[in-house]
Amino acid sequence: MIRAMFFAKKPRTTLLTALVFLLTACDSSEQKKSDSKKQSPEGETAPATASTSMVEFFALPVSLRSGGRNPSECHKIELTPTSMRFSGNQTLAISGGKVADSEQDGDQILKLKSAWQAAPRSCLAVEAHSNLSYQAVVQVLNTAQAVGIKSLSFRVRKPNSTETGWLTLDDYRVVPYADDVVTIDTVQARSWGEFTNVWDSVYQGCARSSGGFCKEKPLKIAEGGELQIVFFALGDAINVEFRRVGAPDPNQEKAAEEAGRKSKKKRAKSEKELLEENPLFAEMTPEQIEEYRNMPFATEAVYQFRGQEALVSPSSVSATVAPICGKSRCGVLMTGQRRTITIRFLSLIGAAFPDGVPEPTIWFMLPNI
Repeated sequence: MIRAMFFAKKPRTTLLTALVFLLTACDSSEQKKSDSKKQSPEGETAPATASTSMVEFFALPVSLRSGGRNPSECHKIELTPTSMRFSGNQTLAISGGKVADSEQDGDQILKLKSAWQAAPRSCLAVEAHSNLSYQAVVQVLNTAQAVGIKSLSFRVRKPNSTETGWLTLDDYRVVPYADDVVTIDTVQARSWGEFTNVWDSVYQGCARSSGGFCKEKPLKIAEGGELQIVFFALGDAINVEFRRVGAPDPNQEKAAEEAGRKSKKKRAKSEKELLEENPLFAEMTPEQIEEYRNMPFATEAVYQFRGQEALVSPSSVSATVAPICGKSRCGVLMTGQRRTITIRFLSLIGAAFPDGVPEPTIWFMLPNI
């Protein structure tokens, strides 16, 4: 099988990552209650039916993908920022975004692992509070993976609705943090050229957002290689990143060529030689040709949105991802920091792959900071 290669990278320290916005999500515990109903800040009314779940209706993440199957025969776990409940009424405290170190072993939760090993099942139903940390969720998923759980279903709220649904991922994995190559071997690789061919459409999808940072198709683009898709979430910012991998960096090759050229006596190229180098030069002045030569080759495209863009339909996030993933399955590396909250990364996945498009393959990377 063709393999899709993903390079794990540290969170970006460039302007795009610096421009994260303060979290504005409301804690459902602060909302007023009544005997028969509960009102959201947006004026929605929660279902009046009683629920024994630790995670209240308005605390569930919103997702544009909610049509997964009801995981009634699966293991169930409920997660809030302060505790988790599983296997009936077993509980475990969560503090500072994680369970106590004494309850962990290699990012696996010991008590949870023991309970699930005692009653093996192949799927897991997760009810997670919107403000729960990425670290806590991924440690639960890592434990699920260790006991052979193959399928995940997250209970989510449908946008502008009092209905809930399930965001199901039948092809997931949790991988350690690394700067090396991560190979997703359950989905066919995409070439970098497949992305560059639809770059204009991707940009137009992003441009529908209000206040997003959208990368236009540049004049000078690297050729060859494969495509990696990385999602990143932190604060009120969500990133969709397309990267060229699996091929030499032409910018490094260009730097070596420039160094060699400077060591030799320069000779002006003839018009024929210029056109052989690049047909675009026929329409350029000598100054423009020199400027073009000094441009770096584009090897990535990063699109950043406010978190709100993933909560509304139609979504600019959906329109950004659709040109490359709207008709066939894509593999994605999901990344975040320990304190990234659940609503950010789940709503990002849901908006990128709303109901009606192929289910993605999502690999979650354990955070390192």
